[in-house]
Amino acid sequence: MNIFHVLKQPGWQRTVLIKRIIAICLLITAFILGLSSRIDNRQEVITYRQKIAAGKRINAEDIELRKIPADLVPIDALSDSSAVIGRIVVAARTPGHIATEMDLIGSELTNSLVKNFTQNANSETINMVPLRLADPTLAGLLSHGDTVTVVTSLQENATPQIIAAGGRIIFAATQDSQLASAEPGTVLIALPELEAQKVAAASLSTPLAVVLSGDRTHPDQ
Repeated sequence: MNIFHVLKQPGWQRTVLIKRIIAICLLITAFILGLSSRIDNRQEVITYRQKIAAGKRINAEDIELRKIPADLVPIDALSDSSAVIGRIVVAARTPGHIATEMDLIGSELTNSLVKNFTQNANSETINMVPLRLADPTLAGLLSHGDTVTVVTSLQENATPQIIAAGGRIIFAATQDSQLASAEPGTVLIALPELEAQKVAAASLSTPLAVVLSGDRTHPDQ
């Protein structure tokens, strides 16, 4: 069928052809509008360029800017490289992972993790306390976000004494960590102010250890 010939001749065939052409044009327009809308709906965020180990200090070579569909971007995603470079990542990250404030040591991370298991939890200020474990090698077994109980033993073979409960691990320094001020075996724990003070005071005179007490101890629940 010669399209141009049909268009020149009035009649039913021309009417049908014109309707089909209009329908095709509308479909193409809708496709283009949908595609452009999706492209325009992308958001520029910081992503990790390579595998990042927990405790590593982020540098410019570790990150890059990428445009991601807005509906896939976490609410706390970071888009300013200056907010990432030079900070310590608390958990291992893989290439392409979107950088968020929760990845990095800071007050927002602390406040989001801490839960005090006391009656006056809502009124207490949260502090972070560094603690050197009696056995430094155990720091590598702790993960960011773990709930722990801090314990000690005042005498050899004595019953363990609980110093503080409900602490959350912010960071655990190992041999691979790049936090210069933290020796391997040092852990940073978030606790209510009074509990943090007890832990700090106890660490001056007695060796301390931590016991996992959170969800990781009940993986099947």
